[in-house]
Amino acid sequence: MKDLERFLSTQPADDWTLLTFLVLLIVTSLLLGPYLNQLRISLVYVYKIRNSNGEFKTLILPPAISFALAVVSVSSISFASALAGIVADVAGTHVLVSALHAFVYLFPCFLLRQILFRLVNSRLYKSQYIVVKPLRWNALNLTMLSFMGTISLIICSLELFVPLPHLAFHILLAFFVLACLYGEIIKSKSSLFSVRCKLLGIICYLCALEIGPVVLALFLLGTNPLFL
Repeated sequence: MKDLERFLSTQPADDWTLLTFLVLLIVTSLLLGPYLNQLRISLVYVYKIRNSNGEFKTLILPPAISFALAVVSVSSISFASALAGIVADVAGTHVLVSALHAFVYLFPCFLLRQILFRLVNSRLYKSQYIVVKPLRWNALNLTMLSFMGTISLIICSLELFVPLPHLAFHILLAFFVLACLYGEIIKSKSSLFSVRCKLLGIICYLCALEIGPVVLALFLLGTNPLFL
């Protein structure tokens, strides 16, 4: 009880941290607000296991909006990771500096993931091993990133205003990362591949392009080799 009273009597964070959270929330709302219904429909189709190959929906965004939404979503994920203490950093480092460190790792990993998908899927699509155009699959990746960015802002609000241990927020972030991967794995099985690709090929595809970049990003976040 005393810990809760102490938490309620103090400011949850400094002004710059609160301002950053507010800016991310406003920018995300402005970018994603007009497409919120599209996002809801996309998530329904992502997690709907029993569907036909024709049922495949993603966010349809202009290129500039797509890039801006990717930047903001990765920024939100980086901010949530920094608040949760996931980023390995020197003691006393401000949370915004830690968030910047996380962004430096996460955003290039996301871009690399998109480039790899575009190159590999273009080759597989021409060979008719997959039945979804590469641009549509990259759009699904952005859809799931936007979903994770929105969830990260919710987790940020909990980290700022709810007195829970860091481990609880680690578990929350890990759960939603796995949930996003699980959704893409479902689509890989039900919508992406044709019958010509065997199970082993699908597993190799997922490990190389879906799971690999995420593991690399988590490794960089945990070690933070450039800033220690």
